[in-house]
Amino acid sequence: MLACVEPTPERPDDSETRESVPVGDSTVEVLPDAPQVYDPWTVHTLTITLSEDEVDSLRAAPTEWVVGELLFDEHPLADVGVRLKGSSSFQPIDQKPAWKLKMDEFVPGQRLLGLERMTLNNEVWDPTMMAETMAYWTFRENGSLAPRTSYVAVTLNERYLGLYTLIESMDEGFLHANDQDGSIWEMTRNCDFTGDCSCFEEQEGPAALASIAQGCESTDAFDREALVAFLAVEQAVNHPDSYSWNLNNFFVVHDEASNALSLSPWGADSTFIYAYPPDKPNPDCEPLHLDVDSRSSKGALRAWCRADAECDAQYEDKLLQIADWMDQVDLAGEMSRNAELLQPWEELETHVNWTMEDRRARIDCFEQWTAQRPAELRGL
Repeated sequence: MLACVEPTPERPDDSETRESVPVGDSTVEVLPDAPQVYDPWTVHTLTITLSEDEVDSLRAAPTEWVVGELLFDEHPLADVGVRLKGSSSFQPIDQKPAWKLKMDEFVPGQRLLGLERMTLNNEVWDPTMMAETMAYWTFRENGSLAPRTSYVAVTLNERYLGLYTLIESMDEGFLHANDQDGSIWEMTRNCDFTGDCSCFEEQEGPAALASIAQGCESTDAFDREALVAFLAVEQAVNHPDSYSWNLNNFFVVHDEASNALSLSPWGADSTFIYAYPPDKPNPDCEPLHLDVDSRSSKGALRAWCRADAECDAQYEDKLLQIADWMDQVDLAGEMSRNAELLQPWEELETHVNWTMEDRRARIDCFEQWTAQRPAELRGL
């Protein structure tokens, strides 16, 4: 069985320990000493310093590494690899770009607070800025490997960019945090476990392609419990831009100890809502009953599981377990508290796609959606 990450920490009682920091022309409160990098109830601060030449380089070639300096909370680091990221969420450096930071791109072995990489998502598709945090938490708590998250207020040179979600990068640190000793493979669009597995690209680890090729040869190569959890949570959080429905946004983990494969989610910024794509918030919260299960599934593993009597029974049982979990943790209430945490920061956002009114409307949709989701899962 795959080991899961530790449960999400309880929200700290920080009413007497917060301090105000300047952000643009305003001030917001932050925790002066964050208990860990990936604490979803902490808003970190990050300043990225680039020369004018490096900024020009990123304008011309946004995905090519340039050298920069970081100040993460009170922790400085020089000679860091910096580049932009994103496809549909891509924004150029003069707007609100998403970032990839690689500590050892120019200095071998260099780390920041033990991290080799940082992935900063700009959340241009998600006015609530909490879909990914809540989705990955749901994956982890229900038996599937998934990245941890926190929040970061980012400044580039002297320009405040806004609030970002810090996503745990899929690297050696992720493997270690999940008690895995093996390799991580990244999908390429429309890559599936049918026939030729050479479409996967190794992300981290020494294993040869043969390790993942097992998944193209037999479903027995997968950790069954973890696979069922992954497929069920994809549906539970309504992840349309996923492995099961779009052959997109997933990683494959090979654990050498068990010689088993498992899947890990990515790109969950369109979850917890019935509209897709979600880049234009709908204040009427319609349509309320467009579920991913009404779309044609593309994922071969999902199709196999639903056609296999034993796996399908495990899948249906897992959906019921997730429904119970959503009720027990009061997921809708957690979303409301998360929105309160982020509100002072999001009031400073300037965004081409949405306003604060859009954000409030989408939060209402999220809470409504999540409150009714357990009953929907029990009725599937």
